[in-house]
Amino acid sequence: MFLVGKQPISDKLNGSDETDSGFTLVEMLVALAVLAIMGALMASFLSQLRTVNRFEAEIAKQTELEAAASYLQRLFTSVRPIKLLNAEPDTNPLFDGQKTSVETAIVTRQGIYSLGLRDVKVFLQESSGKTNLVHTLAPRRVVNGKPVPPAGPPIPIIDDIDTIQFEYSSGSSWSDSFSKDGEIPSAMRITIRATVDKRVLSATAITQIN
Repeated sequence: MFLVGKQPISDKLNGSDETDSGFTLVEMLVALAVLAIMGALMASFLSQLRTVNRFEAEIAKQTELEAAASYLQRLFTSVRPIKLLNAEPDTNPLFDGQKTSVETAIVTRQGIYSLGLRDVKVFLQESSGKTNLVHTLAPRRVVNGKPVPPAGPPIPIIDDIDTIQFEYSSGSSWSDSFSKDGEIPSAMRITIRATVDKRVLSATAITQIN
């Protein structure tokens, strides 16, 4: 019998190559179908996971916004009609309210049993590409004819927001500024906005000033 390499010619003609191995067409189709199903399930899972993460981020941010608005509501309830320390000598401003900032005198708690008068200023501050809402609390003391500045940097209220809007009322209408000698507004409306995953969130609070 003639040989080709190490395998007889008759064996090659009979298709009895023992080294021949691999996947059949059916097996490959089944494997591809399984991979397609697994890919579809994974894509669905990742989509649901992104949705859950987005909802969690929105809920967390909304909670922060409402907490910040509630804090400012309580803070400005204690506004007192006292002249601002940094005012010009021939003026008598008690309250300086702008669209995104407020400066006035308030009563704050010191310790457990005592209260103190402070000049508070709430404003927006840019930091690392983010807009943060901060405030300062300065004691109402004058040294060498100048008011004592706040101790330390501004205190954060809420980080990474779009903007804040203050509105003021002394009657039946609202305005985005209030600065009148000898007067304070009767009410303030506070709206804080932030964006999470292209969705705009907001929280609003109204303060009645005593």
